[in-house]
Amino acid sequence: MPDHIHGIIWITEVGATESVARKTSPGLDPCSLGVIVGQYKSRTAKLINRIRKTPGKKIWQRNYYDRIIRNEKELHSIRRYIINNPLQWEDDQGKSLHNFF
Repeated sequence: MPDHIHGIIWITEVGATESVARKTSPGLDPCSLGVIVGQYKSRTAKLINRIRKTPGKKIWQRNYYDRIIRNEKELHSIRRYIINNPLQWEDDQGKSLHNFF
């Protein structure tokens, strides 16, 4: 997508390595979705800025939308949405995954 990404994150294990635990704020679960998304945004922003030669430039918006996928039917529906979303870009501006379901 021109201005956002979609993804499905499977969190299957609770617990973390010592290196991940050290990089999070005290009291945060290092395997929480917020920490996972924060690490992704941080690492990709640094890489993008290195490629663009724009150190420190803001890349990501502050927040994100999340949704718990509770069954196979929801998983299939969300996968279909993610696959078809780029085809709908011109007609879909202003809509979001949050409003779709």
